[in-house]
Amino acid sequence: MELGAVGTASSHLAHFARELRGTARLTRALPLPGDPPALPRGVRHCAAPAAFSEGLGGVLLLSRDGREHLEQARPFLEAGLAVFVDKPLACDAASARELLALGRVTSFSTLRFLPEVAALRAQQVPVTEVRTPADPASSYAGRWFLGIHGAELACALQPGLELRAVERHGERLTLRLEGPQGPLALQLDPAADGFELRHAGGVLRLDDSACYRYGARRLEAFFVQGVVPLTAEEMLAPVALLETALRQV
Repeated sequence: MELGAVGTASSHLAHFARELRGTARLTRALPLPGDPPALPRGVRHCAAPAAFSEGLGGVLLLSRDGREHLEQARPFLEAGLAVFVDKPLACDAASARELLALGRVTSFSTLRFLPEVAALRAQQVPVTEVRTPADPASSYAGRWFLGIHGAELACALQPGLELRAVERHGERLTLRLEGPQGPLALQLDPAADGFELRHAGGVLRLDDSACYRYGARRLEAFFVQGVVPLTAEEMLAPVALLETALRQV
């Protein structure tokens, strides 16, 4: 099955092009205005949307600004194509729900599928802190860019989290959350240079390069076999959490 990517500015394009070389192959890309012309080896440039969509089995929407994802995904979903929407799914819960209602959609942070994260979930290890980069000055919807990964990790580790408070320390935000396993602090920190999980056993720094291998296997199952990796509720939860928190800043 051939897949196409919309948007060529994200480093995720090269990662997925490398990993999707089996039953589902990423073979073409449709740049958005302002995107760089360079493409990974084996991915061809398509200038026209019609030529891009012809013969495709699915689309990876890899643009960085979640505020634009609903309208960018709409034509492909309305044409009957399955679509993976890179994080964030959207920057408000209403847009996220509308997007999910349009057709076959999935959206996830590949970090959630790392074996070490899966082990924490399986063993129900209480994670007390998730630290993620999140720059309020980002042109890609501010803290939504990258911050959504931390929100998704928090929701994956403790489903059913409730927001208790938002604390501001300069440009860093601390979201005080409460879940079935107890309190969890989500740190949205522009100074963070990676993703970290803290629990009683220490601090786990996540490998944000290896994660694409595990995410690509979920994408193959989604596009080829129709296996949905996350429920709608799982996709909506981090969007709703971050939207609620950022409204308080």
